[in-house]
Amino acid sequence: MMKERIAELEARVAALEQRLQAAVPDPDRPSVLRAPLRVVDAQGRTVVEIASETNDNAIRIFNAAGQAVATLGADGTHAGYLALRNTSGRLVAYLDVETHGARLQLQGNEQDTGGLALFGGDADGSGGGINLIAAEGCGGLSLWTGRPSGQISIEDARGKERLIDAGEG
Repeated sequence: MMKERIAELEARVAALEQRLQAAVPDPDRPSVLRAPLRVVDAQGRTVVEIASETNDNAIRIFNAAGQAVATLGADGTHAGYLALRNTSGRLVAYLDVETHGARLQLQGNEQDTGGLALFGGDADGSGGGINLIAAEGCGGLSLWTGRPSGQISIEDARGKERLIDAGEG
């Protein structure tokens, strides 16, 4: 009976050693984690989330209030993006890749407070642009480079646009 008990304990110790060995990372074999994955703090609040959805693979970073405030991802166009939100969850900065190259949008903290958009140049070399977007109903300004020249567009509060084409002597 004592031999059986010792054999049983030895088998249990061997099984525990095997499980422990499997838990120790092998430097020659990287660990694999499967999305979705959530990292939480000591209180159980989400700190980081890695998501894999149909057209969006993303890493989201959350603030102490549980709001996703920074997202780094690859979208359905197979291009990358970075989105930053304020404490109320409003998107205030967005950098992504379009067919024209990179696009950066910066917006105010409140709805309809205006912002700035920068566009990279087209693949044909026609250049990029800058849009200064005023608060709702206050007009705006656009500066674009292009072939054979650039242009400036000014919009008043009523939506009337004045176009200045640098190519028109």
